[in-house]
Amino acid sequence: MILVVAEKKSVAENLANVIGANQKVDNHYEGNDYIVSWCSGSLTKLAEPKFYDSKYRNWGCLPVIPNKWFIVPEDKKRNQLNYLIKLMNRTDITEIINACDAERQGEYIFRCVYCFARCNKPVKRLWISSLEDDSIINGFNNLKVSSEYDNLYKAAVCRAKADWLVGMNATRLFTTLYKEKLDSQTALRVGRVTSPTLSFIVERENEILNFKPETYYNTHIECGDFIAVCEGFKDENQAKLLENACKGSTAKVIDIKRTEKVKTPPMLYNLTDLQCDANRLFGYSAKETLNYLQKLYELKIFSYPRTDSRYITSDMANSLSQTIEMLSKLMSFVDEKEFKYNIHNVVNDKEVYGHYAIIPTKEIENKNKCISNEEEKLLELICLRILCAVSSPYTYCETKVILECNGKLFKFTNTKDISLGWKAIENEYMLSLKKQPCKLTKDLPKLEIGQVVNINNAYIKKIITTPPERFTEDTLLRAMENAGVVNKKVVDNQTLEDIDFVGLGTAATRADIIEKLVKYAFKKVENSSDNDVEIDDTFVKRIKDENSEITRLAPTEKAMSFIKLLPEELISPKLTVKWEDKLNQIENGKLSSAEFIASVDNIIYGLVKKFSSNKIDTELPF
Repeated sequence: MILVVAEKKSVAENLANVIGANQKVDNHYEGNDYIVSWCSGSLTKLAEPKFYDSKYRNWGCLPVIPNKWFIVPEDKKRNQLNYLIKLMNRTDITEIINACDAERQGEYIFRCVYCFARCNKPVKRLWISSLEDDSIINGFNNLKVSSEYDNLYKAAVCRAKADWLVGMNATRLFTTLYKEKLDSQTALRVGRVTSPTLSFIVERENEILNFKPETYYNTHIECGDFIAVCEGFKDENQAKLLENACKGSTAKVIDIKRTEKVKTPPMLYNLTDLQCDANRLFGYSAKETLNYLQKLYELKIFSYPRTDSRYITSDMANSLSQTIEMLSKLMSFVDEKEFKYNIHNVVNDKEVYGHYAIIPTKEIENKNKCISNEEEKLLELICLRILCAVSSPYTYCETKVILECNGKLFKFTNTKDISLGWKAIENEYMLSLKKQPCKLTKDLPKLEIGQVVNINNAYIKKIITTPPERFTEDTLLRAMENAGVVNKKVVDNQTLEDIDFVGLGTAATRADIIEKLVKYAFKKVENSSDNDVEIDDTFVKRIKDENSEITRLAPTEKAMSFIKLLPEELISPKLTVKWEDKLNQIENGKLSSAEFIASVDNIIYGLVKKFSSNKIDTELPF
C-alpha cells in the first residue's frame, strides 16, 4: 500500500477520488492500493522553553537558545497526529507520498510529522498547482524524489526557528523588564514579522497625529473648452490680484508638448495583488480573500492560490489559450467578437518559481452553483485580470500646455485616447460593478505656440493639505511586499540605486500576520509558565470610513505605547527583510542553515545583553 498525506481533508478527498481510493475508513480513504489521509494544518510545533530545562519556567532566565531542537504535538491535534503515525508505521505501507501544499510551509508540515513518527520509509513528492483531474494524474505520473526539496525544508525549518527565537526571547525579555509595571499575568507579545508590521501602522498614525495642515491658493482661468491653473500661492491676496487681472483678459500659449504614452496590460494575479484589489473593490480582508480562493481552488476552478508569480510557463500556453477563448464567451464584460489576445504577454519561464500565477482552469465552465456571492465576485475579478493581461496595450496622447497671463504661468494637461486596448475590458467590468470607469478623454481645441486665447472667467480655489490616510489592507500589503533595502553603487561615475524588494513575510503568510495584529496584543501567562491563554485584546482595529465602505487599520493606544518600548532591531523591517532574503538563499542552496541560525543567535545574545540590565522608567498606560 502507498500512503498519500495531504495538508487538508478537502484536498485529500480530491486526490482520493482521482486515484481510486474511494472507500472512507475513519480518517482516511483507501482503495486501488492507496491510503489517503491528511494533516489538518500543522500537527506539531517547536517545543516550549521548559521542555529543554525546567529553569526556563523563570522568564528572566535568558537567552533561551536550544542546542538541539525538538518538535512536540499541537495539543488540539494530537488525535490526527497519532492517526498519521499509525498509518506511516503500518507494515503494509511500503511508500509515502508527500501531497501537502506545494510550498515551503507544506513541506515543513509533512516532514515534521514524518520525523515525529520516526519513519524511515521512502518518500516521494507530489508537486501540483491545480486540483484538476488531469493535473493530479500528471502529478502522480511524475512524482519527484523527496530529496529534491531538502533545501525548501531547510528554509522552512530556519524560518520556524527564527520566529521561535525572536518571539520567545523578545517576549520574555521585555515582559521581564516591565514586570513591575504589568499585571502579573500579562506578557508583552513580540514577533519577528508582526512587530515590524505593527510599526508601519503606528508610524503612519504618528504622521497623522503630528500633521500640520498648510493652506495655499490656486488661480484658475477658463479658456473655452479648457481650464488652466497657476498653483501654489501662500498669500490669498496675491492669488486674488491675479484672478482680477486675468478676468476679461487674454493668455498666450508659450509651450505645447505632445507625448504618445503606452500602458502595458497588467500582469496576472499573484496572491498579494489579488488580495489588494479584492480589498480595494469589495472590502475583503486579506484572510477572507485567501479563504474564498482556497475554496475555489478545492473546487478545481482555479490554480494554487499561495503564489508569488505573475506569469505562466511556455508549456502552458496552449491550454491557457483555450481557457481564455472560453472566458471571452462566458464573461459579460468582454465583447467576444472584438476580443483579440496575445498569450505571450503572460509567458515567462524565468519568472515562475514553484507555482505559476493564479489562473482559472477549464472547470470554470462548469462552476459549482453553490459558490457564494463573495466567491463569485472573486472569480470574476480573476477572469477580468487574465483577459486584460493578454489584451493589447492602452495607448493615449498626453498634451501639456503652458500659457502666460500677466507675467504668470498657467498649466493644464489633457489626455486623448488612441486605443483603449485592455482598458476597454476593465471599463466594462467597472460599469458592471456600478463603479466609475476611467475617465473618457476629449480632443483639445487646436492650439499653436504664440496663439492668444480669450479668458472667459477666472477664480481661485483654496487648498488645505490633508494628512496621510491610515492603511487599508490593500496599502498595508503593498508596504509589506515592498519593504526592502536600497543599495547604492557607483557605475561609470554615476550613483545607481539597486533595490531588492524581498518584503515582510511572504504572499502565503501576510494575511495571517495582519489577523494576528487584529486578534490580540497580549497574552496571559499562568505563574510565569508556558501555558499561555490568549485574552480579548488587540493591537489593531478595523474601522470603517464614515463616508465609504472602506475599512482602515487603526492602532490602539496599547500598540502606540508598545512600539515605543521596542528597540530599532525589532521594529525596523530591515532585519526581517534581510532574513527573508537569506531564507530564499537557503531554499536555492546558496546559504547553509547553520550560518543563518548562528546569525539569529547572535542577534538574540546582543538583545539580551543590551537590555537585560537596563532600568526602565517609561510609564505604561495599560
